[in-house]
Amino acid sequence: MEELLQDIFKEATGPKLATLRKSCQDALEILCMQESSHKRPSCEVRKACLLPLQIALESKRPKLVSFALSGFHKILRDDRFHRGIEPEDDSLWLPSQLLCSTASVMYHTPDTQVQIFRMYLSLALSPRRTLNGRLAVWACGRCAEAAAAPAPVAAAARAAAAQTLRAYTAQLDEECQELLSEGATLDRNHIVAVGCYSEVIPVIQYLCGRLSETQLEHEGHLVDDSGRGSGALVCAPSFNSKQAKAVYSIANQLVRLVGSTSNLRPVLEALYHRMLLYPPISHRTEPLRSVRELLQNPKRLCQLILLKKCEQGYEKHSDDMAIIRL
Repeated sequence: MEELLQDIFKEATGPKLATLRKSCQDALEILCMQESSHKRPSCEVRKACLLPLQIALESKRPKLVSFALSGFHKILRDDRFHRGIEPEDDSLWLPSQLLCSTASVMYHTPDTQVQIFRMYLSLALSPRRTLNGRLAVWACGRCAEAAAAPAPVAAAARAAAAQTLRAYTAQLDEECQELLSEGATLDRNHIVAVGCYSEVIPVIQYLCGRLSETQLEHEGHLVDDSGRGSGALVCAPSFNSKQAKAVYSIANQLVRLVGSTSNLRPVLEALYHRMLLYPPISHRTEPLRSVRELLQNPKRLCQLILLKKCEQGYEKHSDDMAIIRL
């Protein structure tokens, strides 16, 4: 990384790139300190090194852009940027810092865009990254910006988004398996289930929203949303039945996992409200089929009707039968 920063410093000629030269010097000083006893947290070291890479990328000078892309991959591989545990603030996590540093992705040439989305793919494949629901949605949203880009860019973006979702769900599964192997108590299991549910639902709602959005500009846009799951499309959704089945089956699995937990009902109700009432009436076949499968399964029906007793300290947030009436 030191050699790369020195190369960027030499290439950053002219008064307009004085900030880039200064940021390179600061990053080199911090990297030098990492060899002494005065080590800084990894998130601070990443921040210092990502700043010159971001400026180099946004300069759009071919050589500087090439250096920046190489630097992003070095940060993924270099152990100095991954020491210790990530802080509580997810804005200091590696995925968040990389997403901020590459916010200009859609303003570059297609070749550069492909390289950046490939870097996102490498990030998702890296065992050193830590994700949560917000970062997964952010990464997928960034990839979705390339939906109308040239074919190579769109393909790279789709691969990065798909791997991000795989990595996130695998991380959740690994955490759940660890807790199960520890023999956690019932109360702790409930707390973990609530936390997992809170992480997953925003991602599912984001995916439903993306699938529901029309891509036909001449047909208009979504009407105003006044709450979770509210609103409706003014024209037919743009996704196909295979994509719809994948998302709706995930919703049915959420019923299996937490359908009988009373205090999680409001969010589950909002999700099904969005599935069933968001599309136009003539395009509700797939969500209705999904619900039919749910109601035809006695176990799933019981999980919707037979509720666990609320633990002390939890308020009853809404009518437990609202989702059945929906």
